Amino acid sequence: MATLIENRKLRNRDSVFADRHDAGLQLAEMLREGIGPDALVLAIPSGGVPVGREIAEALGLDLDLVLVRKV
Repeated sequence: MATLIENRKLRNRDSVFADRHDAGLQLAEMLREGIGPDALVLAIPSGGVPVGREIAEALGLDLDLVLVRKV
């Protein structure tokens, strides 16, 4: 089972992040201690790419894309 990472200060807010770049930086900090050196960041275009890029850069990880389509 996966571990839940939560910041209780962010509950019940309309806006949690200033933008996608801010989201990536904040998420990277939350993930920093719980990942291994061989982790991979997967991002879904287009909105997830800026978030994923910030996470990958902040943590020194590789970034790849997951291409999906609606069915």
